[in-house]
Amino acid sequence: MATTGYEISPREVTNNGAKRVYRVEEALTEDDLIAWMATSIPATVAGFPFSDFDAQEVEGDVPGNYDVRINWGTEQNSDTPLGESTYRFNYQAPAGHIYQSLATMAVYTDATILPGGLTVDTFGGAINVVWDEGKDRVEGQQIDAPPEVFTIAYNDVDAIINSAYQATVRGLCGKVNSVAFYGANIGEIMLVRAQGDRQRGLWNLEFGFSYIPNTTGEAYGDITGVAKDGHDLLWVYYLPAKDATAKELVKRPAAVIIDRVFRRGDLNALNLPS
Repeated sequence: MATTGYEISPREVTNNGAKRVYRVEEALTEDDLIAWMATSIPATVAGFPFSDFDAQEVEGDVPGNYDVRINWGTEQNSDTPLGESTYRFNYQAPAGHIYQSLATMAVYTDATILPGGLTVDTFGGAINVVWDEGKDRVEGQQIDAPPEVFTIAYNDVDAIINSAYQATVRGLCGKVNSVAFYGANIGEIMLVRAQGDRQRGLWNLEFGFSYIPNTTGEAYGDITGVAKDGHDLLWVYYLPAKDATAKELVKRPAAVIIDRVFRRGDLNALNLPS
């Protein structure tokens, strides 16, 4: 007998595709089943192209009888339509051990330990300078991206999230705000992470930001009035000084140095919804 088939369950259709279930009889070999499908199954349903199928021989029935589930459009359990791709990007603020700052922003000194003071050029941008047995040694600093404290999700179309916009995002990741942003002062916000994926021409983006408030009037030892932008680096330069009580030399804060270690940019160029 020839292989035959007929539908055995209600049809299903979604915005991603369609599905039908057939009972196929007298398919004595797998080749018979495939041959029947090649001549009996439509190439498209509701404009969706054939995607995949799953066939299982009916247990306890006549040998060669199958239940066949056929999909048009997306593959089963897939959110990506046939013939389309999903594109994703993920940018993270860099990390690493650095020995040199972009610029020294300020120096505060204890005049009793350093009567002559220091200037922003004293260490030439070197970070974490240590006075060690009569000479200075540069230890540097491990710089990691600060933790995220808030995220912003953003959805838009291809025409907006184009290659130029993606380049802007890539260029701003790891930078600190150079102008006021989301109610925060200059120097307080960093774009730590930017992720995006595109499906069917629609972009889903998520931005992760850190927030460290600017500070003023801080004190370190006898050094007072220290001010620092949130994401700048503060380190202390210690020198031996006489302790009148202990009557011996101890290390005390001789200078507080504020170094810029993260580049800045206008985060408003992200054009995020307010």
